[in-house]
Amino acid sequence: MTLWFIYYASCDFNRSMQNIMKSTLLLFILITASLSPCIAENAKLIATAEKEQKLPKKIGNVSFEGGNGATIETAIIITGAKNTQEGIEAEAKWVKKVHRTWVKKEQALLMANGKHYDKIQYSTPAGETKSLYFDISSFFGKF
Repeated sequence: MTLWFIYYASCDFNRSMQNIMKSTLLLFILITASLSPCIAENAKLIATAEKEQKLPKKIGNVSFEGGNGATIETAIIITGAKNTQEGIEAEAKWVKKVHRTWVKKEQALLMANGKHYDKIQYSTPAGETKSLYFDISSFFGKF
């Protein structure tokens, strides 16, 4: 009689644990499903904010045109710099205005389609490496 009671109690305990696990899993699925639209909406808002970010068009006498600089195709076109030094200073000011917390790591001079580009790599506070491309053709080599 004692063995049968222990076995019965053990089966009861296993069924209870299975029910608790099923309930927990169901609760997790419900919470995840209810948060999913919020997560998707936040991702859309962040993407929209990044697109709508006001990029400086002019700093001093230097103008900035083109794109956001994420690729060579969307390079930031610098015009109005009198010489190389003023152009490089304008790059630094633009980055400081748009990406205040980025730290410059490396810089490379590139040529593509008959134009000169600066590719500058930065590290972000999150530890990521980001690159910006500047079209420097208008002032490259001027002293």
